[in-house]
Amino acid sequence: GNNVPIDLLSFDSCQMAMAEIGYATRGLTTTFVASQENVSNDGHDYNTLFRTLESNPYAVAPSALATGFVRSFGQQVFPANSNVDTHSAINSASYNGLATALRAFTTAASSATASERSAISTARNSASVYGDSGDHRDLGGFMRRIASNSRISNAIRSAATGVVNALAASVISKTSDVRASSGMSIYLPPLTSNLSVSSYAASNSAFNSATGWSQFLVSVASGGRAIAEDWAGGNNTAAVLARDLGAVAGTGLSFNRLSLEG
Repeated sequence: GNNVPIDLLSFDSCQMAMAEIGYATRGLTTTFVASQENVSNDGHDYNTLFRTLESNPYAVAPSALATGFVRSFGQQVFPANSNVDTHSAINSASYNGLATALRAFTTAASSATASERSAISTARNSASVYGDSGDHRDLGGFMRRIASNSRISNAIRSAATGVVNALAASVISKTSDVRASSGMSIYLPPLTSNLSVSSYAASNSAFNSATGWSQFLVSVASGGRAIAEDWAGGNNTAAVLARDLGAVAGTGLSFNRLSLEG
């Protein structure tokens, strides 16, 4: 049937304020509202959630309603020492610009030196983490740490600043949570040499194609530039990412996790 436009899409569930999820829904709605962190057991306070509509509901724009959702969430009293106070509203039209900024960053970072890759990993480890897995990190916090690190080239730092600016421009409203979250998370697992992102790349193919995010993760983790999906295997599916090994010469070389069949 015909697509019905949705003015506001709000998730009363955990860890949905991710760049990947917002990007996937950008064509379905004008406004995206969700939490970076796990939400409390009660979720939204439905006594105050729609208060913005009380005076003149027909004149309330989606962005104003979304701001009211965020305000309602932020006014709740959460348990002591709790981090469940994150909530944000995003302008869905901004996701394309954010993806462009992320692509510029991943392109710049593809030529990072070993020292720069180490600094990027440190920035990842210092960014706020959400949920229990440790794989969802604050996008703005991660990029700000890269942008302010003098060990990293000006090209990469400038591209990181571009992401920070694009993210800030996309946020309609967010809670003043204890960790000063940026309003959006991204998949950012530990950047170790044995990192595999094949499942992530398959599940987020549109976002990945627009941003090169999984290639960036592999590049930083392995030190080799990930160049494309590797269509190898008996069933001819994209199993992992191929890597640019650079100049291969000499003896004693070892390349792990290559999907080449004998």
